Amino acid sequence: PHHISGCPRRSNSQVARLQIAALSQALLAYRNDVGSYPTALEGVDALLRPSRDLRTPERWKGPYLADCVNVPRDPW
Repeated sequence: PHHISGCPRRSNSQVARLQIAALSQALLAYRNDVGSYPTALEGVDALLRPSRDLRTPERWKGPYLADCVNVPRDPW
């Protein structure tokens, strides 16, 4: 019984780790292209489409997430 209830948690944490890694890579790629991380106002949307406030829109080479329709959701 204990291992059965532990499996979903382990699975969720593995999913969360993969999502964090994907977001980290997307943020690094964005920073490398644009020269800074997205602002709090731009948020994760900046990884999907260029912000209207972007100073150098020609440097934006996204979308930076493989699934450009949905931002990864919390597995829990």
